[in-house]
Amino acid sequence: YKFDALGNIIFCEVFDAEGKPAYQVDGASKWMATYDSKSNWIMCRYFDCMGEPIVLPSGVSEWRAEYDQLGNMVKQSYYDLKGRPTLQNVGFSIAAFKYDSRGNCIGCEHRDTHNQLCNIHKGYAIWESRFDERGNEIEFWVLDKNRKPCMHADGFHRWVKEYDNVGNCIATRYYDT
Repeated sequence: YKFDALGNIIFCEVFDAEGKPAYQVDGASKWMATYDSKSNWIMCRYFDCMGEPIVLPSGVSEWRAEYDQLGNMVKQSYYDLKGRPTLQNVGFSIAAFKYDSRGNCIGCEHRDTHNQLCNIHKGYAIWESRFDERGNEIEFWVLDKNRKPCMHADGFHRWVKEYDNVGNCIATRYYDT
């Protein structure tokens, strides 16, 4: 690893037990990161053992992120070798997140290379959720690219969780559309 002056990892290189360059599970041998002035990770590029830019099996060569004033990631976008927007193999190019006033991530919209809502491999374009006053996620649901209720690939449209008085999840109920 190599670090910047603030302790952020800016370069990672993988070696095997014999000290030879190797590949991570994601298909990269090296990656390089960039951070903003608040130490938010805003960019990552991937490389092969020779230091040449590569496309990972996920279809991505680079990602970039944007954050709000509270440090919450509000957008993550994926790019090809030429710096053009690209679809990940799971079906989207952009993930746009939203948060409640307590900083809980309460939704994500998946978009294509033209910034249009798109259904991902799990069958939905949008997920949304609600949290209780203790920060427990109590409801989660999915919508398609037309913002209509749809089914998640795992066989549900929505789930609702119940918690006991110390915050343990004691029940999850699944619902269809």
